[in-house]
Amino acid sequence: MTTYTIKAVKAGFQDSPGSKVYLWDRYGDRALLQETWYIIKGGDRLIIFDTGFDDVDFFNQNAEFYPHWDKTTKRDIKQSHIWWQVPEKESFEYQIKANGIDLNEVTDVVISHFHYDHCSNIPKFPKANIWVHELEWKMTTDPNNVRLFPRILYPRHIMAHLINEVEPENRFKLICASEKEIAPGINVVWLGAHTPGCQCMEIETEKGKVILASDVCFHYDHIEYEIPIGFTYSVYEWYAAIHKIKDRNPDLIIPSHDRIVFNKYPEGVIA
Repeated sequence: MTTYTIKAVKAGFQDSPGSKVYLWDRYGDRALLQETWYIIKGGDRLIIFDTGFDDVDFFNQNAEFYPHWDKTTKRDIKQSHIWWQVPEKESFEYQIKANGIDLNEVTDVVISHFHYDHCSNIPKFPKANIWVHELEWKMTTDPNNVRLFPRILYPRHIMAHLINEVEPENRFKLICASEKEIAPGINVVWLGAHTPGCQCMEIETEKGKVILASDVCFHYDHIEYEIPIGFTYSVYEWYAAIHKIKDRNPDLIIPSHDRIVFNKYPEGVIA
């Protein structure tokens, strides 16, 4: 069986309300979340899992997801909102160059979900297949769901790009099952919980089976203690998702937003 290498790449950080990270907890606290995307290599495949930020300044200037909440509850905007910062050496362009990636040679881009910090660099991959779960696509593009999927957090220009530029080239790949093998030794597995179509990657490596848990698990605490994330649309689905991950008996589970990942793997080399 083909085995793969996995490298985690820093992509800035998120300053977030603590209750977004830990369900029913950390009220009034702030939490820093490490932004991360991944480079996966093996056989004839060069795969990117998530893409990080494009224009972080635009996002921060327009980051009032639900502005009516602040008006009605008189909350402190600095306390209730999410803010991102991307240092120059963690920008997408810098990291692509530093890691020697030719965007024309990327074969696949797997998107865990359609949040801005995970998908907004999709247009920079001119030849890659783009893998998205059908539930993520259907729920996000349904005009009846605008309040549930605010436009700034779910960038509509990326979805327009998929339809207008990627689909005509037959590169837009909707995953219509709970699990899809996209290459020998690589499965994309539906989890939901964070968003309707949130999915993780299960990858065979020389260290064994690695699961990149996506935003179902922000931190190692979510994995070890089974503490739900605060930013979930279904607590029931979250518990099903964490058990689904563990029941696959991986050798490593990597959370999506934990700075400890880069302490455990200083160069980001997971496997």
